[in-house]
Amino acid sequence: MPVLARMRLFPPAITAAIFAALLLPFGLSFLAPQLEPYPAIIMPSGASLVHLERKHIQFIHTTLWGQSGSGEWRAVDPRALLDPIPVWYLDGLVRHDFGLSTPPTEAVPLRWIRTIHVPRPQPSHESVLQTEAWLRERLRAAGADQPVLRVTQERVTVTVPEGRVVDDVLVSEHVYQLDQG
Repeated sequence: MPVLARMRLFPPAITAAIFAALLLPFGLSFLAPQLEPYPAIIMPSGASLVHLERKHIQFIHTTLWGQSGSGEWRAVDPRALLDPIPVWYLDGLVRHDFGLSTPPTEAVPLRWIRTIHVPRPQPSHESVLQTEAWLRERLRAAGADQPVLRVTQERVTVTVPEGRVVDDVLVSEHVYQLDQG
């Protein structure tokens, strides 16, 4: 008996149900990546994209800095600062200012249409103070003496396949004063 004849195939109704269940998250992801519900569709390269152009890739590199008692900035290991939060949440935390300040809406550009403004939940004053205290403690544990966190983001361009850095441009820098409580 042929192998295909012995295989049980999914009934068409189950296949249609799976297709329908994945259609909405795919459509949202296609329209605007920020609208994709998590977890839904994660591409093989992960949740973010790496741009490849003429044998060069570009990506954003985030560096965290703590300040010593003498005022010198030192790089802080994100794993040490965020523990027990997984380090892959760093970009989302930085994008949302660690929850310390939240605009009332977030602009989401839709593909080929327009930009919509999605309301964002607002943190309470108490939760902001708790976050500042937690970040101060984590900075101290990571070796920083001052309650100041600096976050820099650089757009790095690397050649493929050599892996040589050909460009490194500072695209954003933010300093968080964590003693405002």
